[in-house]
Amino acid sequence: MKKYLLSFIFIFGLFCLCGCQKNDLKNNISEKTEIYFFARSGGEIGSISVGKREENYIINGNHTKNVDFSLVILRFNNVFDKEIEAEINVNNKTDKITLELNPLNSTYMTDLGYALKESDIITINYGDYNFEFENISKDFNVDSEKAIELGQKHLEDVVSDLTNRNSFDGECYLKIMTKDDKLYWVFTIVDTKSNEYNLIINVMDENDIF
Repeated sequence: MKKYLLSFIFIFGLFCLCGCQKNDLKNNISEKTEIYFFARSGGEIGSISVGKREENYIINGNHTKNVDFSLVILRFNNVFDKEIEAEINVNNKTDKITLELNPLNSTYMTDLGYALKESDIITINYGDYNFEFENISKDFNVDSEKAIELGQKHLEDVVSDLTNRNSFDGECYLKIMTKDDKLYWVFTIVDTKSNEYNLIINVMDENDIF
């Protein structure tokens, strides 16, 4: 009898431990930038965000399957056609890419559909513009893992409210943004009612948070 009682206590304790553990959000990341390339061509700017994001990219609080991505963004001082064709060279291999105009911010964008590597040598040419990209995320004081950790810490009340045992009723996004010539991580939680909760973190200073 004592043997069965001890077994029951052990199993019950293990169940409570597993059932009440804190959700670490790793299974609910619908977009995560891990590598960030940057380039200038005169007054024009280029960036490439590399990581994983939802294959069916819908911001609705429900996380689905992730795939690799490399999001190319070119910002010119002029707006050209709705689509432009550029030439990308990765490690001496050249391909054509088509970028579409984003009317919200007048940038040109495309997803390469695969993940570039942090050591890749990348150039993009369009007309007289030549963008030579550099992986600047290797010098960040706050990497993507640390940014998610800080996001979970500073939005712990939101995480707690959306956590039900081991499940999490929402999805998370980690992107890069520029503000006042500085780069910041933007960590976002979206619940199933489409409410958004954001934390902005300086990539060079984990105490610069708002």
